[in-house]
Amino acid sequence: MAARNKNIVILNNVQENSSALEDPHLLSVILRNLVSNSIKFMSADGAGKVTLDVNETNEDVQIRVIDNGQGMDEEQQKNVFKAFKPGSRGTDGEKGTGLGLSICKGLAEKQGGYIRFESTLGEGTTFIVHMQKMLN
Repeated sequence: MAARNKNIVILNNVQENSSALEDPHLLSVILRNLVSNSIKFMSADGAGKVTLDVNETNEDVQIRVIDNGQGMDEEQQKNVFKAFKPGSRGTDGEKGTGLGLSICKGLAEKQGGYIRFESTLGEGTTFIVHMQKMLN
């Protein structure tokens, strides 16, 4: 609903037969939060896009949530995974608790993975969730 209200396009390029070793429920919580954050920090100008993508390497499965939103400045990047930091307001004044990304980090680590990000102010942010690959 929030994406529709802001005229944001969501592209899901994730294949259902990924070889990631993960708890589907926990991964769903992570992805829902990352997509929700992407939407929260985008303008309703009709140019917003969030893409979910998967890249399998020899070592792991990388799930990317890519947006072309406002990106983060250096201070925001330093504190992005800190729990209990004051939540940032979205582009339409949406409130946050300041817990979501910390929880995502913990859930990824609980499954033997990790999460990282790349962000450029004014251009957008990509969160990459690295999950263990199932052995064949």
